[in-house]
Amino acid sequence: IFNLNINRNTEGNVGLFGMVGNGAVIRNVTLVGGSIKGQNKVGALAGQVSDGAQISNIMNSASVTGSSNVGGIIGSAGDSVFENLVNTGTVAGIAKDTENNAGGLIGSLTGGKLSGTSYNLGGVTGEGYNVGGLVGTASDAILGGEDDFIYNRLNVSGAYNVGGIVGSMSGTTVQNAENSGNVTAKGYMTGEYTYHTAHYAGGTKQEDVYIANAGGIAGKSDSTEGQNSEIKNVQNSGDVSSGTAKENGYTYYTAGNVGGIVGSAVDTNITNATNEENDIRGAHNVGGIAGYFSGTGTITTGINSGGDILATGARNDRGFVK
Repeated sequence: IFNLNINRNTEGNVGLFGMVGNGAVIRNVTLVGGSIKGQNKVGALAGQVSDGAQISNIMNSASVTGSSNVGGIIGSAGDSVFENLVNTGTVAGIAKDTENNAGGLIGSLTGGKLSGTSYNLGGVTGEGYNVGGLVGTASDAILGGEDDFIYNRLNVSGAYNVGGIVGSMSGTTVQNAENSGNVTAKGYMTGEYTYHTAHYAGGTKQEDVYIANAGGIAGKSDSTEGQNSEIKNVQNSGDVSSGTAKENGYTYYTAGNVGGIVGSAVDTNITNATNEENDIRGAHNVGGIAGYFSGTGTITTGINSGGDILATGARNDRGFVK
């Protein structure tokens, strides 16, 4: 299908198919050129996919733009199977201060599995949060198969919860995945930070500070109802950073929780993860594998190979945290 153009900026469920129902099967579709614009649940192939669908061998080069749940192939999806999805068009979540749930392939995925040789070669941007190279946000899902490989090659940017593969994930597995695009979280949320300081008599102090949650594979990862997330057999070579600002001629990074693999990992098991030959930059909680790591998770065979790590200090509304 050549030059599919849809301009419905104020409508939801926008794509070649607005809604794909339970049990639907769609295979072997190529979308070449064009532009898809909607508001919520926007994708080149389908705006919304219900549980039980099977979608495979889809290629898209059209640009896709929306406010929330925006994907290069699928806007929002339930518990369905997706195989061999390829996007080369740009994806943009244009709403500010809200969940963009913008992904190179799928905006929002609840349950279901993305596998096969699925990858993104289009730039992904978000003015809001939950922005990923392949998936914006995923819950109780599986990204990547046992015997195949998913990857992102282009740059990804958003406000916060920004990842090379997935922006935000809960109770989800990411496996056999690789990112080489640069990941940038230009904005921030606020969260609690406990740190050691000579400026406080007790030795440690807690402050609310700016948090980016930016990672080469996942921006933010946590559990759902006791089910830990998993990140295994992954590699990142793209630079990862929060936004920057200047003060008295000095450039600093505005927000923390920045990692070569994951920005914030809570109740997450990380296995066979490699970060290599890149720059990892943030305000605080900056690491080659994880920026912030807590809960019941484990890290097994986590390797930082040549990743250069820099933290310029935590920030909040009052400035530099001492």
